[in-house]
Amino acid sequence: MLLHLLNLTILAGILWFLLYSPAKKILTKKHEAYAAEKQGIDEALASAIAEKTEADEALSHVENEIAAMKEEAAKEIEGFVSEVNSAAIEEAEGIITDAKKRAEAEKARIIGSAQDEIAGRIYEKTEGRGLNG
Repeated sequence: MLLHLLNLTILAGILWFLLYSPAKKILTKKHEAYAAEKQGIDEALASAIAEKTEADEALSHVENEIAAMKEEAAKEIEGFVSEVNSAAIEEAEGIITDAKKRAEAEKARIIGSAQDEIAGRIYEKTEGRGLNG
């Protein structure tokens, strides 16, 4: 029995030396490889976060520029519309003034024509009755 125990102890020692040490070395190497890979991933993640932050800042800057451009364009359009409206009002006032002048001239021509016609008829009527002096 003591011999069996001694054999078992020797066998356990040999197995320990043959199996545990190489297995421990393999596991240690794998652990180191995983740790290095994790460190690379962490660095890549930190870099990606920094790039995202930069991109967000650039996007914010571009959005601010776009807003400023829109505001400037709106002011330019407002000024252009104001100029066009002013020109249209000025042109309309000129057309109205011209139309009033033409209407007055036509009115004067019609009144003059009517006065001439009335005078002619009065002359005809008075000539026919012998009221000429």
